Amino acid sequence: MITQKRSSIFFPLFLLVFLVMLLSSSEVLASPTINRIMGDDRYKTAVAISQTGWPDGATSAILTTGENFPDALSAAPLAHKYSAPILLTAPDALNADTATELQRLKVKKVYLIGGLGAISGNVDKQLAKLSISITRIAGQDRYDTSVQVAKALGTSKGAFITTGLDYPDAISAAPLAAAQGMSILLVPPDGLPSSTQGYLTSSKISPIYILNGNNELSDNVINQLPQAEVITGNDSYERNINLIQRFADNLNFDSIYVATGNDYPDALAASALAQKYQAPVILLPTDGIPGLLSTVLRSKLVHTINIIGGYAAISAQLESGLQSLPAQIVSVDPITDSVADKTKYQLPKTVAATLTDGSNVQVPVAWSLSSINTGQTGSNMNNTYNTNTTYNYTGTIKDYAGNANLTLTVNPSLGTVKFDNITAVAAQGYSYSFPTTVSGLLSDNTLQQYPVSWNVSATNTSLSKIGSYTFQGTVEGMSQKVSLTLNVVANTLVNISDGNLAQVVRYQLTGLTYGNALYLSDVLKITRLVANGKYISDLRGLENFKNLTDLELGYNSLTTTGIAPLKKLTNLKALILNNNSISSFASLSTLTHLNSLYVTGNTTTDYSPLKGIYKNLIYRDFSI
Repeated sequence: MITQKRSSIFFPLFLLVFLVMLLSSSEVLASPTINRIMGDDRYKTAVAISQTGWPDGATSAILTTGENFPDALSAAPLAHKYSAPILLTAPDALNADTATELQRLKVKKVYLIGGLGAISGNVDKQLAKLSISITRIAGQDRYDTSVQVAKALGTSKGAFITTGLDYPDAISAAPLAAAQGMSILLVPPDGLPSSTQGYLTSSKISPIYILNGNNELSDNVINQLPQAEVITGNDSYERNINLIQRFADNLNFDSIYVATGNDYPDALAASALAQKYQAPVILLPTDGIPGLLSTVLRSKLVHTINIIGGYAAISAQLESGLQSLPAQIVSVDPITDSVADKTKYQLPKTVAATLTDGSNVQVPVAWSLSSINTGQTGSNMNNTYNTNTTYNYTGTIKDYAGNANLTLTVNPSLGTVKFDNITAVAAQGYSYSFPTTVSGLLSDNTLQQYPVSWNVSATNTSLSKIGSYTFQGTVEGMSQKVSLTLNVVANTLVNISDGNLAQVVRYQLTGLTYGNALYLSDVLKITRLVANGKYISDLRGLENFKNLTDLELGYNSLTTTGIAPLKKLTNLKALILNNNSISSFASLSTLTHLNSLYVTGNTTTDYSPLKGIYKNLIYRDFSI
């Protein structure tokens, strides 16, 4: 038939393993860094945020009142548009610390948010004395002001709708709106103002997200925006986290910002900084960390927690509790990849890591080198068909003591692959196993092994008739076909003259060095024979091993006469004859399919008889 290849000791041991794992984990786990950005008051805290985010200055700044929230809430998206910090001032006079910061920044233009009731004309005059130009954005009321800010923002990529009677929802939306180029529209609880309706209709804003709890906004507001997505929560802190989870794919949790939810100035100023890094701003109550926030942070890999404001706003106890929450890296998966020879290879920017909560995430990695050489370094001398070169690289991951590991295999360039036509012999009445791989010669004169499948479904019969049969093989991804000619011959007795050689053959076939007589049906099963250092001097009988492709006979006692049978093994591709007593290699001249030949260490260094096959040799240990 033609076939195709396809107690009591436990507890202490468990305790020891557990302790080892615990100690190992302690070496790689690291809590996030706490960075507190604060000043003596809200104005100085905003200045500290500006100094952190814009150390080299800024051409523009957003200026809002530090005394009342309504006009200030919609300002964050402008911070993104103008790459500007948000600073605070008193209504009647420019805050002195803010004025100093404007000068340090070398600001040329300030955007004042709100009418003269929010920031008086006196502030305009003081800014003018600092040679700073002013653009005031204001409306008839807080709702109209948010519309005017949206118009100043220009083309919006969407909008958040929040109540204008309180600040937490707008503050929650601020960094997201800023980073995404979306506007924040404040509305009263019972319906949309005409200016808001007109803006949404004329601008065709989409998408729209509504933040609403139990009674912040009425059904009338929701019904006027049927296309909007509503993000809810039982209180402002739950809505803050639900909003962050909704946009988690657009946020970077590497660094998060935390501010009190009991007032607006710290979180508002922080939103301008957070949007630069697409980081969330998390609002905290003074009495503890909400359970939903704990759950979310335990699944996030956070490296830095930026706390906005002093200890009166976010206590030391809350700080400690926050630091213990985020997930940490337990292990990193090794990477195995491949690339064609001399092809540009881009090192992976991330690797898969397992966190303490059991989840798997992609984390950034810094490799020990910026680029790699994908050239080949030569073949593996122990395997003449392995032309791949393997490189190993290590990388580092922030807050992880272990290494990332990359194993890169460089494959020979494909180009045009040439497959030899295969000739094989089978004994009449016995089965034949088709090869599962085929060697292909690439355009750069290297060899590569490819899996091959054969079309044998129509010839699923025993080899009962003597004759010649041809089969086609297919290599996945290749248009070229592989041809195999199978010659079926009568099964005859095989006599192997050298006893040592006979023992090697029997052992490979049966695992024993002795046994019954050998027949052609036995030896035709052998495609690779390794008989190095076995004191073999005579190869008579080996001429029957027609399916041999790999033969290793190094360090034996072979002479020129002894190797004569090799000239009939025309399917040989790899032959090792080094360190024998051969004085002439003439009998090897017929082995035109050889691509690997090792013959040094014999009694002659005259390799001229091999001149005819030399050009085919990809791997060799001699020169002509």
